[in-house]
Amino acid sequence: TVFSFAPFKPLGSVGNGAMVVTPHDDIARRLRLLAGYGHDPDTNGIPAGHQRYVDEGYNAPLDGLEAALLAVKLPHLAAWTEARRRVAQVYHDGLRDTAARCPRFRPESKPTFRSYTIQVPRRDEIYAHLRRAGVEVVLHYTPPIYRHPVYGGQLLNSHALPVTDRLAEGLICLPVTPELTDDDTAYVLAELRAQLDL
Repeated sequence: TVFSFAPFKPLGSVGNGAMVVTPHDDIARRLRLLAGYGHDPDTNGIPAGHQRYVDEGYNAPLDGLEAALLAVKLPHLAAWTEARRRVAQVYHDGLRDTAARCPRFRPESKPTFRSYTIQVPRRDEIYAHLRRAGVEVVLHYTPPIYRHPVYGGQLLNSHALPVTDRLAEGLICLPVTPELTDDDTAYVLAELRAQLDL
């Protein structure tokens, strides 16, 4: 399992970072090598002051400042997560009878929201209106990843993904930060519903 500590994630820091949790010793060892320049920390039989690199790696440690900030924030994560879920439920309930398509979850699931992603008609128009109204709405997942230049059409069978394209055209992400008040969520819903009712 990978936990991202990017600034806008539920447990975000000031920079980028992540943590991997695995019960597999071989995977943990490999990840430590990759994150530490490929340097083997086992110094058995290596003269003092020498290092041994056994794989290609990266300079990817989580620095002390980031770790300290995360340690201060961690005790609040459960409460913040519940607050995010409450905001998401307010959106879900408030959009029930509109043209917006909200995410559905299994009853036993407990999502941890970074944003509340919905599908709306006239997405670009609604997005522009919400931004003008001061709502920190964002567009993620669009264009679909297979259309980005980095892949250059190289993903298997990705020359045309019409369902993916259709879904991406309507996606919009509503703010779901734990600091949002009841008045804030009511405002977001009022502005969004006014546009959906046009």
